[in-house]
Amino acid sequence: MTHTDLRAELTENLDEAEWKWLIPHAQRDAVIVVAVELDLLEVGVRSPAIRYWKCKSG
Repeated sequence: MTHTDLRAELTENLDEAEWKWLIPHAQRDAVIVVAVELDLLEVGVRSPAIRYWKCKSG
């Protein structure tokens, strides 16, 4: 998957979440916290964890 494809997919799926929806993921250390001054999409595109997850999920 190219950076452009990944950015497009992340853009399409980006939304706000309520903390209560994230609690189960946080409890298993599966939440990535991004500093407010960073661009969330750019972090997602550059993150090895996100690329690995996308490769595994198809």
